[in-house]
Amino acid sequence: MTNRPGGEFRGPLQRPDEWGWDRIDADRPRLPLIGLFLVLFGGLLLLGQFLPSTRLIGSGLMVAVGVVLVALWAAKRTGTVGLYAGVILAALSLPNLLRDLSLIGEGSGWGTLFLGLGFIGIALVRASNKGGTGWQMIVGLVLTVLGGFQVFARQLPGSPSADGLLWPIAIVAIGIWFILRSRRPGGVNRR
Repeated sequence: MTNRPGGEFRGPLQRPDEWGWDRIDADRPRLPLIGLFLVLFGGLLLLGQFLPSTRLIGSGLMVAVGVVLVALWAAKRTGTVGLYAGVILAALSLPNLLRDLSLIGEGSGWGTLFLGLGFIGIALVRASNKGGTGWQMIVGLVLTVLGGFQVFARQLPGSPSADGLLWPIAIVAIGIWFILRSRRPGGVNRR
């Protein structure tokens, strides 16, 4: 059983669909889903400007799209675009949804915190697939700490700001890195 004259085998035989469904799908113009999504999302944003109560629908839709993208990635495991797009979209829209539901207060830091947690989640997925944590863990930790400080500073009056803590923490972290590096064999020269 070959599909080439002369007996050369080039893979399994392809039998045309007996019912003709392949011709129907090929002839039908496809609706671009990204276009449909953008029209719906833009319409919800415009509606939210005139009717503030509809903002909840837009925020919920964005979180749902992010979760669906992550779920599709988990089901298919093809490429990482769905994973990254879903995590970023869900992380950046989740604070708006939680604010619209009056579960968190106004102010900055929540988006940064959730985005950092999302990148930590991606790093853990990479590590579970024996790919290491990569840059995603570093970015996730930095964003989580910065966002956490911003949220923490707003929750407790009189607490230090994230900007005031960032440089001292960075200096301490670099100092620890130098100390640990010098203790390894072949590290920094000890004088």
